[in-house]
Amino acid sequence: MADVDDVQRRAVACGDVTCSRTCRTCVGCGQKKYAAALTVDGHLCETCWQRNPISFNPCRLCGTIEYLHSYGRCHSCVRDQQVRDALSLDGVMDPGLEPVHNGLTAGGAKAGLKWLTQPSARRILDALADGTCPLTHEGLDTLLPNKSVSFLRAALVTAGVLPARDEQFAALEKWITSTTEAVTDDGERQLVRRFATWHHLRRLRRQAPKHPVTSNQSASVRSAVRAAVTLLGWLREQDTALALCTQSHLDEWIDGGPTTRYSARGFIEWCRKNRHIGKGLEIAPARSRATSNRPTKTNAGRSAGASCTTTTSPSRTGSPGSSSCFTPSPSVWSPNCRSPR
Repeated sequence: MADVDDVQRRAVACGDVTCSRTCRTCVGCGQKKYAAALTVDGHLCETCWQRNPISFNPCRLCGTIEYLHSYGRCHSCVRDQQVRDALSLDGVMDPGLEPVHNGLTAGGAKAGLKWLTQPSARRILDALADGTCPLTHEGLDTLLPNKSVSFLRAALVTAGVLPARDEQFAALEKWITSTTEAVTDDGERQLVRRFATWHHLRRLRRQAPKHPVTSNQSASVRSAVRAAVTLLGWLREQDTALALCTQSHLDEWIDGGPTTRYSARGFIEWCRKNRHIGKGLEIAPARSRATSNRPTKTNAGRSAGASCTTTTSPSRTGSPGSSSCFTPSPSVWSPNCRSPR
Protein backbone atom coordinates (compact mmCIF):
# COMPACT_ATOMS: atom_id res chain seq x y z
CA MET A 1 0.00 0.00 0.00
CA ALA A 2 3.03 2.28 0.06
CA ASP A 3 2.70 3.18 -3.62
CA VAL A 4 -1.03 3.82 -3.25
CA ASP A 5 -0.52 6.04 -0.21
CA ASP A 6 2.14 7.98 -2.08
CA VAL A 7 -0.19 8.53 -5.02
CA GLN A 8 -3.00 9.60 -2.71
CA ARG A 9 -0.73 12.09 -0.93
CA ARG A 10 0.29 13.49 -4.30
CA ALA A 11 -3.39 13.71 -5.27
CA VAL A 12 -4.21 15.76 -2.18
CA ALA A 13 -1.08 17.89 -2.17
CA CYS A 14 -0.16 18.12 -5.80
CA GLY A 15 1.76 21.34 -5.41
CA ASP A 16 -0.82 23.37 -7.37
CA VAL A 17 -3.07 25.36 -5.06
CA THR A 18 -5.53 25.96 -7.91
CA CYS A 19 -5.89 22.25 -8.74
CA SER A 20 -9.58 21.98 -7.76
CA ARG A 21 -10.43 25.45 -9.10
CA THR A 22 -8.91 25.11 -12.57
CA CYS A 23 -10.30 23.20 -15.51
CA ARG A 24 -7.91 20.51 -16.62
CA THR A 25 -8.11 17.74 -19.21
CA CYS A 26 -9.15 14.59 -17.37
CA VAL A 27 -7.07 11.53 -18.30
CA GLY A 28 -10.04 9.31 -17.46
CA CYS A 29 -12.81 10.72 -19.66
CA GLY A 30 -10.81 13.12 -21.84
CA GLN A 31 -13.10 16.05 -21.05
CA LYS A 32 -12.04 19.39 -19.67
CA LYS A 33 -13.44 19.63 -16.13
CA TYR A 34 -12.45 20.84 -12.70
CA ALA A 35 -9.59 18.71 -11.44
CA ALA A 36 -10.25 16.70 -8.27
CA ALA A 37 -6.95 14.83 -8.03
CA LEU A 38 -3.54 14.46 -9.63
CA THR A 39 -2.24 10.95 -10.22
CA VAL A 40 0.91 9.68 -11.86
CA ASP A 41 -0.99 9.61 -15.16
CA GLY A 42 -2.44 13.10 -14.89
CA HIS A 43 -5.45 14.97 -13.54
CA LEU A 44 -8.78 13.33 -12.82
CA CYS A 45 -12.19 14.93 -12.58
CA GLU A 46 -14.46 14.23 -9.59
CA THR A 47 -16.40 11.47 -11.33
CA CYS A 48 -13.36 9.61 -12.60
CA TRP A 49 -11.57 10.08 -9.28
CA GLN A 50 -14.39 8.42 -7.38
CA ARG A 51 -14.35 5.47 -9.79
CA ASN A 52 -10.59 5.04 -9.74
CA PRO A 53 -9.44 2.21 -7.41
CA ILE A 54 -6.61 4.33 -6.05
CA SER A 55 -9.21 6.48 -4.27
CA PHE A 56 -10.73 3.49 -2.46
CA ASN A 57 -10.23 2.94 1.25
CA PRO A 58 -11.70 0.48 3.78
CA CYS A 59 -14.72 1.70 5.75
CA ARG A 60 -13.87 2.06 9.43
CA LEU A 61 -17.24 0.56 10.44
CA CYS A 62 -17.86 -2.36 8.06
CA GLY A 63 -14.52 -2.71 6.25
CA THR A 64 -16.01 -2.29 2.77
CA ILE A 65 -13.41 -0.98 0.34
CA GLU A 66 -14.81 1.79 -1.84
CA TYR A 67 -14.71 5.55 -2.30
CA LEU A 68 -15.77 6.62 1.16
CA HIS A 69 -18.60 9.04 1.79
CA SER A 70 -17.47 10.96 4.85
CA TYR A 71 -15.55 10.51 8.09
CA GLY A 72 -14.08 7.21 6.95
CA ARG A 73 -17.53 5.65 6.38
CA CYS A 74 -18.91 4.05 3.24
CA HIS A 75 -22.19 5.08 1.61
CA SER A 76 -24.10 2.14 3.09
CA CYS A 77 -23.10 2.93 6.66
CA VAL A 78 -23.96 6.62 6.24
CA ARG A 79 -27.36 5.75 4.77
CA ASP A 80 -28.05 3.26 7.57
CA GLN A 81 -27.33 5.87 10.22
CA GLN A 82 -29.35 8.62 8.52
CA VAL A 83 -32.41 6.39 8.14
CA ARG A 84 -32.17 5.27 11.76
CA ASP A 85 -31.86 8.87 12.96
CA ALA A 86 -34.86 9.98 10.85
CA LEU A 87 -37.05 7.19 12.28
CA SER A 88 -36.03 7.84 15.89
CA LEU A 89 -37.60 9.97 18.58
CA ASP A 90 -35.18 11.21 21.23
CA GLY A 91 -32.53 8.91 19.79
CA VAL A 92 -34.65 5.74 20.10
CA MET A 93 -36.31 4.03 17.14
CA ASP A 94 -39.59 2.19 17.63
CA PRO A 95 -39.07 -1.58 17.08
CA GLY A 96 -42.17 -1.55 14.87
CA LEU A 97 -40.30 0.64 12.38
CA GLU A 98 -37.44 -1.82 12.00
CA PRO A 99 -39.01 -3.25 8.79
CA VAL A 100 -39.09 0.27 7.35
CA HIS A 101 -35.41 0.71 8.16
CA ASN A 102 -34.58 -2.64 6.57
CA GLY A 103 -36.61 -1.81 3.47
CA LEU A 104 -34.93 1.54 2.93
CA THR A 105 -31.43 0.12 3.42
CA ALA A 106 -31.91 -2.85 1.10
CA GLY A 107 -31.45 -1.00 -2.21
CA GLY A 108 -28.65 1.08 -3.64
CA ALA A 109 -26.89 3.21 -1.06
CA LYS A 110 -26.31 6.23 -3.30
CA ALA A 111 -29.93 6.30 -4.46
CA GLY A 112 -31.08 6.08 -0.85
CA LEU A 113 -28.82 8.93 0.23
CA LYS A 114 -30.08 11.07 -2.65
CA TRP A 115 -33.67 10.39 -1.56
CA LEU A 116 -32.87 11.33 2.03
CA THR A 117 -31.59 14.74 0.96
CA GLN A 118 -35.11 15.75 -0.13
CA PRO A 119 -37.12 17.67 2.49
CA SER A 120 -40.28 15.73 1.64
CA ALA A 121 -38.54 12.45 2.45
CA ARG A 122 -37.62 13.73 5.90
CA ARG A 123 -41.22 14.82 6.53
CA ILE A 124 -42.49 11.37 5.56
CA LEU A 125 -40.09 9.59 7.91
CA ASP A 126 -40.97 12.04 10.69
CA ALA A 127 -44.66 11.22 10.19
CA LEU A 128 -43.90 7.51 10.47
CA ALA A 129 -41.75 8.06 13.56
CA ASP A 130 -44.34 10.07 15.53
CA GLY A 131 -47.21 7.81 14.48
CA THR A 132 -49.24 10.40 12.53
CA CYS A 133 -48.92 8.27 9.37
CA PRO A 134 -49.88 4.58 9.72
CA LEU A 135 -47.63 2.07 8.01
CA THR A 136 -50.24 1.16 5.37
CA HIS A 137 -51.03 2.04 1.78
CA GLU A 138 -53.92 4.14 3.00
CA GLY A 139 -51.63 5.98 5.40
CA LEU A 140 -49.15 6.79 2.63
CA ASP A 141 -52.05 7.95 0.45
CA THR A 142 -52.80 10.69 2.97
CA LEU A 143 -49.40 12.25 2.31
CA LEU A 144 -48.75 14.63 -0.54
CA PRO A 145 -48.50 12.74 -3.84
CA ASN A 146 -44.91 13.11 -4.92
CA LYS A 147 -41.94 11.02 -5.92
CA SER A 148 -40.75 10.67 -2.34
CA VAL A 149 -43.90 8.75 -1.38
CA SER A 150 -43.59 6.59 -4.50
CA PHE A 151 -39.96 5.77 -3.68
CA LEU A 152 -40.82 4.79 -0.11
CA ARG A 153 -43.84 2.74 -1.18
CA ALA A 154 -41.82 0.85 -3.80
CA ALA A 155 -39.06 0.11 -1.27
CA LEU A 156 -41.56 -1.18 1.30
CA VAL A 157 -43.39 -3.34 -1.24
CA THR A 158 -40.11 -4.82 -2.50
CA ALA A 159 -39.07 -5.62 1.07
CA GLY A 160 -42.42 -7.26 1.80
CA VAL A 161 -43.42 -4.68 4.39
CA LEU A 162 -46.49 -3.66 2.36
CA PRO A 163 -48.51 -5.86 0.00
CA ALA A 164 -48.34 -5.17 -3.71
CA ARG A 165 -51.23 -3.28 -5.29
CA ASP A 166 -52.22 -1.76 -8.64
CA GLU A 167 -50.93 1.79 -8.31
CA GLN A 168 -52.64 2.98 -11.49
CA PHE A 169 -56.01 1.80 -10.18
CA ALA A 170 -55.40 3.30 -6.74
CA ALA A 171 -54.38 6.65 -8.25
CA LEU A 172 -57.47 6.60 -10.48
CA GLU A 173 -59.75 5.98 -7.50
CA LYS A 174 -58.19 8.86 -5.61
CA TRP A 175 -58.51 11.16 -8.64
CA ILE A 176 -62.19 10.31 -9.13
CA THR A 177 -62.89 11.07 -5.47
CA SER A 178 -61.20 14.47 -5.61
CA THR A 179 -62.79 15.35 -8.97
CA THR A 180 -66.32 14.51 -7.93
CA GLU A 181 -65.93 16.36 -4.64
CA ALA A 182 -65.16 19.51 -6.62
CA VAL A 183 -68.64 19.40 -8.26
CA THR A 184 -70.82 21.94 -6.47
CA ASP A 185 -74.24 20.52 -7.31
CA ASP A 186 -75.15 17.54 -5.09
CA GLY A 187 -77.21 15.76 -7.72
CA GLU A 188 -74.55 16.11 -10.40
CA ARG A 189 -71.83 15.01 -8.00
CA GLN A 190 -73.69 11.84 -7.03
CA LEU A 191 -74.55 11.05 -10.64
CA VAL A 192 -70.96 11.40 -11.86
CA ARG A 193 -69.68 9.37 -8.92
CA ARG A 194 -72.10 6.53 -9.66
CA PHE A 195 -71.12 6.64 -13.33
CA ALA A 196 -67.40 6.46 -12.55
CA THR A 197 -67.83 3.77 -9.89
CA TRP A 198 -70.28 1.39 -11.53
CA HIS A 199 -69.41 1.91 -15.18
CA HIS A 200 -65.61 2.25 -15.10
CA LEU A 201 -64.14 1.19 -11.77
CA ARG A 202 -66.20 -1.99 -11.53
CA ARG A 203 -65.00 -3.11 -14.97
CA LEU A 204 -61.37 -2.29 -14.21
CA ARG A 205 -61.58 -4.00 -10.82
CA ARG A 206 -62.74 -7.21 -12.47
CA GLN A 207 -59.87 -7.10 -14.95
CA ALA A 208 -57.23 -6.11 -12.39
CA PRO A 209 -56.22 -9.64 -11.24
CA LYS A 210 -55.23 -10.64 -14.78
CA HIS A 211 -54.72 -7.30 -16.49
CA PRO A 212 -53.48 -4.38 -14.35
CA VAL A 213 -54.75 -0.95 -15.29
CA THR A 214 -52.63 0.74 -17.92
CA SER A 215 -51.91 4.44 -18.24
CA ASN A 216 -54.04 4.63 -21.41
CA GLN A 217 -57.04 3.10 -19.63
CA SER A 218 -56.63 5.53 -16.76
CA ALA A 219 -56.41 8.48 -19.16
CA SER A 220 -59.55 7.31 -20.98
CA VAL A 221 -61.56 7.12 -17.75
CA ARG A 222 -60.37 10.55 -16.65
CA SER A 223 -61.36 12.04 -20.00
CA ALA A 224 -64.84 10.48 -19.76
CA VAL A 225 -65.39 11.79 -16.23
CA ARG A 226 -64.22 15.28 -17.19
CA ALA A 227 -66.55 15.32 -20.19
CA ALA A 228 -69.50 14.21 -18.03
CA VAL A 229 -68.85 16.99 -15.52
CA THR A 230 -68.54 19.53 -18.34
CA LEU A 231 -71.79 18.40 -19.97
CA LEU A 232 -73.78 18.58 -16.73
CA GLY A 233 -72.38 22.04 -16.03
CA TRP A 234 -73.34 23.22 -19.52
CA LEU A 235 -76.89 21.91 -19.12
CA ARG A 236 -77.17 23.73 -15.80
CA GLU A 237 -76.13 26.97 -17.50
CA GLN A 238 -78.86 26.37 -20.08
CA ASP A 239 -81.43 25.91 -17.28
CA THR A 240 -82.08 22.40 -18.56
CA ALA A 241 -82.24 19.32 -16.36
CA LEU A 242 -80.57 16.15 -17.57
CA ALA A 243 -83.93 14.38 -17.80
CA LEU A 244 -85.17 17.12 -20.18
CA CYS A 245 -82.08 17.04 -22.39
CA THR A 246 -82.80 16.59 -26.10
CA GLN A 247 -80.74 15.53 -29.07
CA SER A 248 -80.47 19.14 -30.17
CA HIS A 249 -78.88 19.99 -26.82
CA LEU A 250 -76.28 17.28 -27.27
CA ASP A 251 -75.53 18.32 -30.84
CA GLU A 252 -75.18 21.95 -29.85
CA TRP A 253 -72.84 21.07 -26.98
CA ILE A 254 -70.69 18.82 -29.17
CA ASP A 255 -70.44 21.35 -32.01
CA GLY A 256 -69.62 24.22 -29.68
CA GLY A 257 -66.49 22.81 -28.07
CA PRO A 258 -63.30 20.77 -28.54
CA THR A 259 -63.23 17.16 -29.70
CA THR A 260 -62.64 15.97 -26.13
CA ARG A 261 -66.37 16.36 -25.60
CA TYR A 262 -66.91 13.18 -27.58
CA SER A 263 -65.59 11.38 -24.49
CA ALA A 264 -69.04 11.94 -22.93
CA ARG A 265 -70.46 9.31 -25.29
CA GLY A 266 -70.12 6.56 -22.67
CA PHE A 267 -71.79 8.76 -20.07
CA ILE A 268 -74.79 9.35 -22.34
CA GLU A 269 -75.09 5.61 -23.05
CA TRP A 270 -74.94 4.83 -19.33
CA CYS A 271 -77.58 7.49 -18.59
CA ARG A 272 -79.84 6.09 -21.31
CA LYS A 273 -79.56 2.53 -20.00
CA ASN A 274 -80.33 3.70 -16.47
CA ARG A 275 -83.22 5.89 -17.66
CA HIS A 276 -81.69 9.19 -16.62
CA ILE A 277 -82.36 10.60 -20.11
CA GLY A 278 -84.82 9.90 -22.88
CA LYS A 279 -84.59 7.03 -25.31
CA GLY A 280 -82.77 7.52 -28.57
CA LEU A 281 -80.35 10.16 -27.32
CA GLU A 282 -76.75 9.54 -28.25
CA ILE A 283 -73.46 11.11 -29.16
CA ALA A 284 -72.24 9.69 -32.45
CA PRO A 285 -68.54 8.83 -32.73
CA ALA A 286 -66.41 11.64 -34.02
CA ARG A 287 -65.50 9.75 -37.20
CA SER A 288 -69.08 8.95 -38.14
CA ARG A 289 -70.14 12.57 -37.59
CA ALA A 290 -67.32 13.77 -39.82
CA THR A 291 -68.19 11.35 -42.62
CA SER A 292 -71.89 12.16 -42.45
CA ASN A 293 -71.13 15.77 -43.39
CA ARG A 294 -68.77 14.75 -46.18
CA PRO A 295 -70.29 15.08 -49.72
CA THR A 296 -70.81 11.82 -51.59
CA LYS A 297 -69.31 11.08 -54.96
CA THR A 298 -72.68 11.55 -56.71
CA ASN A 299 -73.30 14.88 -55.03
CA ALA A 300 -69.77 15.98 -55.82
CA GLY A 301 -70.32 15.17 -59.50
CA ARG A 302 -73.56 17.09 -59.54
CA SER A 303 -71.87 20.07 -57.89
CA ALA A 304 -69.11 19.99 -60.46
CA GLY A 305 -71.66 19.82 -63.27
CA ALA A 306 -73.58 22.68 -61.80
CA SER A 307 -70.46 24.82 -61.71
CA CYS A 308 -70.17 24.45 -65.45
CA THR A 309 -73.55 26.10 -66.05
CA THR A 310 -73.13 29.56 -67.47
CA THR A 311 -74.93 32.43 -65.92
CA THR A 312 -74.76 34.71 -68.93
CA SER A 313 -76.34 34.30 -72.30
CA PRO A 314 -74.08 32.42 -74.70
CA SER A 315 -73.03 34.15 -77.87
CA ARG A 316 -74.70 32.83 -81.00
CA THR A 317 -72.52 32.42 -84.06
CA GLY A 318 -73.72 32.06 -87.63
CA SER A 319 -76.59 33.45 -89.49
CA PRO A 320 -80.19 33.22 -88.32
CA GLY A 321 -80.94 30.57 -90.89
CA SER A 322 -77.96 28.38 -90.19
CA SER A 323 -77.56 25.76 -87.45
CA SER A 324 -77.13 27.17 -83.99
CA CYS A 325 -73.74 26.89 -82.28
CA PHE A 326 -73.43 28.03 -78.69
CA THR A 327 -70.05 28.80 -77.18
CA PRO A 328 -69.74 29.52 -73.46
CA SER A 329 -68.23 32.82 -72.56
CA PRO A 330 -64.56 32.46 -71.52
CA SER A 331 -65.17 34.67 -68.49
CA VAL A 332 -67.41 32.05 -66.86
CA TRP A 333 -65.38 28.96 -67.76
CA SER A 334 -64.64 26.76 -64.75
CA PRO A 335 -61.61 24.48 -64.36
CA ASN A 336 -64.08 21.67 -63.58
CA CYS A 337 -65.50 21.97 -67.09
CA ARG A 338 -64.05 20.18 -70.05
CA SER A 339 -62.12 22.27 -72.51
CA PRO A 340 -64.08 22.97 -75.67
CA ARG A 341 -62.81 20.99 -78.60
